[in-house]
Amino acid sequence: MIERILELMKAHNMTAKELAQRLNIGSGTVSEWKKGKTRPSVEHVRKLSELFGVSTDYIINGTVRTAHVFSADDADSIIDNTMLDVFSRLTAEHRDAVRDFLYMCIREYDNNSNNQKSTPENTNPKNVENPTPLDTDNGFPSFEDFDAGL
Repeated sequence: MIERILELMKAHNMTAKELAQRLNIGSGTVSEWKKGKTRPSVEHVRKLSELFGVSTDYIINGTVRTAHVFSADDADSIIDNTMLDVFSRLTAEHRDAVRDFLYMCIREYDNNSNNQKSTPENTNPKNVENPTPLDTDNGFPSFEDFDAGL
């Protein structure tokens, strides 16, 4: 670990005294790290990572993390799983409203796919005829209504 700290100090043209000042510690503490008498605390490792712009893993283990690149399929899967999780936590009434909305979207898609103009009769969810407290002006619950059911 000390090798990486010394490497980073050299790369940033920083002396042990300057490092101690930046970390708000005594210069003797840095000297003890260099001699192997003590090791930086977790808090000091965190401060070192912020100061030098590297991960704490790098300071401790020399590990350089690579970013995971998500594909479109990964993103779709994450979104699908999140939606299913949220849906499962909704009340029965909210789940019905979501289903109604999805049916409306499917009908709208089908109508647009067939070059037919949609009408209010075939796009509104079935519960518009019997409004519930969830209904808004367009017959669909708002996101706030769904959040309240979680």
